[in-house]
Amino acid sequence: MNRIAIWTVVILGGLFALFMLTAPTAEEAAKNNAPSVDNGGIGNTSLFDSDSVDLDSKPKLFIGDPDAPVTLVEYGDFKCPSCNSFHHQAGQRIREEYVDTGKINIEFRNYPFIGPDSGRAARGAYCANSQGAFTAYHDAVYNDIWDSNYVRGDYSVEYSDIYSVDKILEVTGGLVDDPAALRTCIESTGQDGHIDTDIALARQDGVSGTPGFVIDGRPLNGPSNFSTFKVLLDAQLR
Repeated sequence: MNRIAIWTVVILGGLFALFMLTAPTAEEAAKNNAPSVDNGGIGNTSLFDSDSVDLDSKPKLFIGDPDAPVTLVEYGDFKCPSCNSFHHQAGQRIREEYVDTGKINIEFRNYPFIGPDSGRAARGAYCANSQGAFTAYHDAVYNDIWDSNYVRGDYSVEYSDIYSVDKILEVTGGLVDDPAALRTCIESTGQDGHIDTDIALARQDGVSGTPGFVIDGRPLNGPSNFSTFKVLLDAQLR
């Protein structure tokens, strides 16, 4: 081996050793890739703090019969255009063919990352659930931004703070028995621990964005078409 080749090997070896010493661990890499968009401090403050996970107190946000034999877990952000596309396309067929017939339920988990109003809408989901109106709330918020913007391909509002508490009450206040209590609940931080738990569960489930799904413990990332869900759900129902 000539002198140039020897020095090349030495230099490359040194660079590799330096990389190994300075490269982030898997945990650090996950933290670096965590959502960093301002969501008003809701849902990401303790994303990597296992102490924030409280499965015992966290209500489950079910669409359909909670006792259905199969559960499809859905992670979503109420501002997410892809989540909204799922809701109006594959999601509607899943509801008609599997949820409405009692074959499965959908457990919705919040993954707010787009903006401050993502966090408010996530709070509202738990607040509406406490009045027995989660499904109606879920559909109303998704339908509002879809009908007003996304159905026309207008995504300009995605990163605008459009869902103030007043706006959420305008869209959903008529769906609950006590709109004043819904407002107070959204304005408080009482639901934030549940949202932290949702996001921590997403990390645990291998879900890295929205929409994300878990079927039989297996993550499915992205707004897949109905046929993909059908194959996976039918396999669980056999």
